[in-house]
Amino acid sequence: MRRLPRDDAAPATFVRHFEDAAHIVEASATLTPLADYATVRALADEMLAQKQIAALPSSSHAAFAPKDEKRWHAVHKAHDAIDPMFWGPRLSLEDACANVRGWLDTELGR
Repeated sequence: MRRLPRDDAAPATFVRHFEDAAHIVEASATLTPLADYATVRALADEMLAQKQIAALPSSSHAAFAPKDEKRWHAVHKAHDAIDPMFWGPRLSLEDACANVRGWLDTELGR
C-alpha cells in the first residue's frame, strides 16, 4: 500500500508481494490458526494499537485495484519480468489483487 504510489519505489522491489499475499490468502483455510488471537482482526487491532502498523489495510485502497495507468503499467512490466522465478502457474495481478481485496473484506471487514 505504501510503495505503489511512490515514484521512488521501483515496482521490482514489491511486485512479488501481490502474488505471495494472494497465495497465502488461498491457503488460509489450511494454515495453522493463530495461537494467541481469536481472529486475524484481533491481531491487526493489536498491531495498530502498538503502532506496528499505521492503519488497517482497506480493500478499496488503490494498491489493490490495478488500473490502466502509467504506474500500473510499470507494475505489470515488473510482474512479467519475474516470471522465470516461478515454477508453476502464475496469478495475474488482477487475480492476486481480487483475492487480497476479498480477504480484507472478510477478515478485516474493510
